[in-house]
Amino acid sequence: MMRFSKSLHFGILATAALVAGSLLLPGQQSARPDPTGPVHPRPAWLSNGAVLGGYLELPSFYIRRGGEDDDITEQWKANHAPAMAKVYKEMGVNVVVLSLHKGAGLQAEAEEIAATKIFTEALHKEGIKVAGYVGASMFYETFYGEEPGSRDWAQINERGGPMFYGT
Repeated sequence: MMRFSKSLHFGILATAALVAGSLLLPGQQSARPDPTGPVHPRPAWLSNGAVLGGYLELPSFYIRRGGEDDDITEQWKANHAPAMAKVYKEMGVNVVVLSLHKGAGLQAEAEEIAATKIFTEALHKEGIKVAGYVGASMFYETFYGEEPGSRDWAQINERGGPMFYGT
């Protein structure tokens, strides 16, 4: 049996909660101030609602952040294995959100990007839609090396230095 990390569970619940507030199920009333205004037609695959799953982060982020299981990289790889597409299908998931780029650099994330591509193909074979998450972070220790000009892209704090994740 596959093991899901606490971050995956959070990702599924947080994403489901986020979308639950923005989608109407059949027969539900709109919470918009003007329910007679234009309504965008719902795609057919959403006719029964959305059941979401996914990992919004890459192992490189989990490792830098800390607080995860020691084997978070192995968990991530196991949960992105093509066989997991069938598990998601059996769980009733019809949309998976996967990280496309977190900000460490294309070379630093190459293995994770390749695994995401393979997993996306397996999910599509099961009829599951895939959404991509692109982080707005820069892991300076790898990204600056790949893209030297990125030193000029950082947001500056009140002291003239770069802002870091969580500040």
